[in-house]
Amino acid sequence: MKLSILIPAFNEEKTISDVIEEIPKKIELIDEIEILVVNDGSTDNTDEVVDKYLKKDKRFQYHHRPKDRLPGGNGARNHGFELSKGEFINWFDSDDLMHKNFVLLKMKVINSSEVDFVYCNNKVFIKKIACLDGSLLSIINKSSSKDIYNYILGKLFFQTNGPLWRKKSLDKEILFNEKLRRGQESDFHFKQLVRGLKFKFLDEKLYFFRKGIDGISKQSKESQEMIISTFDYFFTVFKWLTVNDTYEKHKLKKYLVYRLLPIYSKLSFYKKIKVLYKCLFSVFNIKTSSYIKFKLILGLILLLFFNKGYKLVYLPQFDIRND
Repeated sequence: MKLSILIPAFNEEKTISDVIEEIPKKIELIDEIEILVVNDGSTDNTDEVVDKYLKKDKRFQYHHRPKDRLPGGNGARNHGFELSKGEFINWFDSDDLMHKNFVLLKMKVINSSEVDFVYCNNKVFIKKIACLDGSLLSIINKSSSKDIYNYILGKLFFQTNGPLWRKKSLDKEILFNEKLRRGQESDFHFKQLVRGLKFKFLDEKLYFFRKGIDGISKQSKESQEMIISTFDYFFTVFKWLTVNDTYEKHKLKKYLVYRLLPIYSKLSFYKKIKVLYKCLFSVFNIKTSSYIKFKLILGLILLLFFNKGYKLVYLPQFDIRND
């Protein structure tokens, strides 16, 4: 099998037919392909919508997330990976759409190089898709000693749909963190970069990212679970930096404290207690003056007991994104 496209789906009866109906038109020049749709516990008519396409095209497979996996797109993505048989894989969300050259151009690039994945750009849409040509403009090799630095600062970012992966480059034990409710893309791609995986960037808008529709990419109110997930991602990165060397390591650690402590301020009292030691660990493991560390610790205590002290933990001088 050459290529596996993996699609998680949750309550997608309104949008998944758009995706499934279009995919065969976008892959007609690719031999040996499978499309795996993994239902993440939908309560609508997603089953019925997908079933009619299974009868039309044998390349489609339909699976349900097993009960031993946590609910959420991450569990469905990981289950799809385990079932896939392709040499290359591409995760794709069930409410987004592919450009006509989405697969073809990335396959050409990865087959002519030794990189672990090829990434492309996207265009956001709500109701209508702008017409785009898919000509190959340029290939930029972004892999460098500054990849991790740029990634932590958000200057380099990968969305789940964008990369086409060599399956053998991925470790099934280091996929999507099923406990995260936010930041799972950042967490997953960070772990691949620190493993040393190499990539090429295809500077083309080859898929369309839908906003404002309930489902995998739905817009939802910020919950405590989402806030703690964001916190956990940044702390995971901070812990990695404490034991590994990378470009501008100490500046990055201070930047992560700048991101972590304001997130702490949004948490409930009991969740603040649970992560306080992580905040203290972060403060004690940055290179800065004793005075600033004292301010940060005082701010953490005031936020915990009185929900005050935000100005003490907010240090914009640690923000190096515009350096």
